[in-house]
Amino acid sequence: MKGVQAQLCNAQKIKQELIEINCIDQKYKPLKEGSYIIFPIQFVPEGYSVVEKEFEAKTNTPILSNLLNIPEPLLKKLPSSQERVGSIMILEIPEELEPYETNIANAHLKINKDITTIVKKTDVHHGVFRTRGVKILAGINTKCSIHKESSVRLKIHLEQTYFSARLSNERLRVAKSVKSTENVLVMFSGAAPYPLVIWKHAKPQSITGIEINPKAHELAVENLRLNKCDDIQLYNGDVRSVLPSLKKFDRIIMPLPKTSEEFLPLALQHCKQGTVINLYTFLHVDGFENEKKRLSLICERAGHTIMFSNMVPCGQHAPYIYRVCYDIIVQ
Repeated sequence: MKGVQAQLCNAQKIKQELIEINCIDQKYKPLKEGSYIIFPIQFVPEGYSVVEKEFEAKTNTPILSNLLNIPEPLLKKLPSSQERVGSIMILEIPEELEPYETNIANAHLKINKDITTIVKKTDVHHGVFRTRGVKILAGINTKCSIHKESSVRLKIHLEQTYFSARLSNERLRVAKSVKSTENVLVMFSGAAPYPLVIWKHAKPQSITGIEINPKAHELAVENLRLNKCDDIQLYNGDVRSVLPSLKKFDRIIMPLPKTSEEFLPLALQHCKQGTVINLYTFLHVDGFENEKKRLSLICERAGHTIMFSNMVPCGQHAPYIYRVCYDIIVQ
C-alpha cells in the first residue's frame, strides 16, 4: 500500500498536516526506515513524497473487511478511501453495494473512533449554489461538523454549502503562493475555506470573498468568528452584481470548476498588470493543453494577454476527468 515518506526531523509537522486532511490510515502502524518515517495513507495527497510499502496492521484495530457481511467479489468494489468532513464520513457506495450500505456504515464507525456520523451522497452537486443531498446511514443524526484544516476551523453543513475536504492541500498551495502585499479576491467563496487558509498562512493586505448562497455566507461569517478573524470582507450576493463596485485585485481565485470560465471576462475587469488568477475547471486528461488555448482566446477577446505560470491537477473527478487549476498571470 502507499505511504507518505518524511525525514525524521520533519515527521511531526508532516504527520499533523496529514491528520488535518484525514489522510493517515489509522488501521496501520507507521514504518521507520533509517532517517525516514513512512505514514500509511488512505489516499495520495498532493505535494508529498509517496512510496509503496508493506505496513503492519494495528492489533487493536479491526479490519474493515472482517466486519462486513458482503460476498467476496463485491468487496473489491468497495472504495479504498472515503472523504471526511470533521467527524462525518461521506461514503462512496457503488450501486452493487447499496444493499449492504448500513453494514458498511456501521463497520466504519467501529474502526474509526474519531468519526461519529456516516452519510452517503444522494445526488451530485447541482443548481446555482452547487449543493448536494446526503443521507445519514449510521451514528449521530447530524449533517454539520467542525472541520480542521491547515490550522483553521471550518463549520460545514454538508447540504448547505459546496465543500471538498480533499482540496485542503490545494488551498494550502495557493495560500503559500500569496504575497503579503496582495489584495486577494475569492469568487464563489462558500463557507470561507480559501479566505481563512489564506488569512492564516499569508496575511495579505486584504481578503475579499463573494458568495451567492445565503446559507454558505452565514457559515462563512460564523467561521470568521470561530477563528477570531476580523480581517476578511465577505459579501453575500451574485458576483455579477457585487464585483463591479469593488476595486482591482492582485489575485483572483475562481474555485468553481463548472462555471469559473464564464466569469473570466468579469474577473479581468478587476485585474491589474501582473494580477494572478487561480482558475479551476474539470477536464479530460487529454484536454489540458487545449484548455490553455481556449482560456487565452477568452482573455484575448476581453482585451488582455495572459501567461500560464502553472497547471496543477488537484484531484480526480471521474475516470480520466480531473479538477485542474491554471495559475494565470495577466499582462
